[in-house]
Amino acid sequence: MLVLPQQTFFFSDCTVNIDPDAETLAEIGSAAAEFVAGWGSSPAWPALLRTSARWRHPAAEKVQRAVALLQEREPTLQADGEMQADTAVWSGS
Repeated sequence: MLVLPQQTFFFSDCTVNIDPDAETLAEIGSAAAEFVAGWGSSPAWPALLRTSARWRHPAAEKVQRAVALLQEREPTLQADGEMQADTAVWSGS
């Protein structure tokens, strides 16, 4: 959790799982949103990240699939991705 004067950010699975598959990424996004909601912070807006937005790579396709899975399972959750961390923080502010 990063608490700033005007905003609070929650980060999950930062360097914990080395190479999670799309299913695991979707589960992490869902669990993170549920955790944040439990803190009374809403709306929870999970952003699934990757290292670069410039190149097509299997890792990017995995994140895209994870976002699609998360949106299928929880259509009311405003999940987004794939994006870099700075874009997610900027978009969430």
